[in-house]
Amino acid sequence: MDEGRKRKKVLVVDDDASIGRILGRILGKMDRECALVLSAEEARLMLKEESFDLMLCDVHLPGESGMDLIKYVISAYPDMAIIMVSGADNPEMVEMALEIGA
Repeated sequence: MDEGRKRKKVLVVDDDASIGRILGRILGKMDRECALVLSAEEARLMLKEESFDLMLCDVHLPGESGMDLIKYVISAYPDMAIIMVSGADNPEMVEMALEIGA
């Protein structure tokens, strides 16, 4: 890696740790630094401690929903890119995520 180039940091928010680990391995092969959290609450705490370039966020999380977390991140961290990750086949949910900026 070029010494002058900063590694892109990705926050993965998914309550299924195995999915998070798979995404982490894929991102690692793409030379991305990856942090995994299992809930929106953990994500909010992590965002206060570190900055990220991208958040991959599951829609279904324990406690606060992924959609609510995405809305928060869009308003609090407008420069962060967000990709919604979900195994659910729900076109309305996809449309809603796109409308809020994910």
